[in-house]
Amino acid sequence: MKPETVPVLFEDEDILVVHKRAGLATQSRAPGEPDLIRVLKINGTEGFLSPVNRLDQPVEGVVLLAKSEKAAAALSESLKRGDFKKTYRCLVVPRLLPPPAAGEVLELKDCLVREKGNFVRVAKEGEEGQTAKLTLYFTGEIRLIETPEEITEARCAAVNLITGRHHQIRVQLSHARYPILGDRKYGIVPKGYREGLALAAVELGFPHPRTGEQKVFEITPWFMPGVKI
Repeated sequence: MKPETVPVLFEDEDILVVHKRAGLATQSRAPGEPDLIRVLKINGTEGFLSPVNRLDQPVEGVVLLAKSEKAAAALSESLKRGDFKKTYRCLVVPRLLPPPAAGEVLELKDCLVREKGNFVRVAKEGEEGQTAKLTLYFTGEIRLIETPEEITEARCAAVNLITGRHHQIRVQLSHARYPILGDRKYGIVPKGYREGLALAAVELGFPHPRTGEQKVFEITPWFMPGVKI
């Protein structure tokens, strides 16, 4: 069996930018379990590799890795200053509330609490947690998800991530009653639905750690083949 390969979007002496598939962990804690770092090493990438942005295992998208400690430190500082632009696309199934008009921006701000079992929830009133912020807007496009048992209407949406909390987008959208299609932990899975989580990190922008040049990388998500939204 041939080893899995990871599409490389860009590489130089300081950074490596790749397209991580859905289902592949960015960095696993379990010995022997496949993850992005191990796959890259198996395919001949040598030396220091440190992921700057981590994606949930079921989420595909653009991942940036530093190839030296100096680059990692510089990118970490850029991330703290808010110099990164992180854009996601998803399919959501509105619950009870109708979606806003196309192009209308919603600002979501919540306090998140992480619990046992790798589960995150919105904090109750007076409860301490991590502040999570993002903006959400609907593109106006609709996708009909047909399964043998039902037809589900999903709405195309874009998310600009302001903070980077564990499971943030999935939890905040679910709490706002716009759960993501295929999210078996926080979202909606129609009867007979066999596909994965319809969430992807489609664009990542950041200043190069050595030159300061603004770099931007994009992908097309698996759930919208041939369509850039």
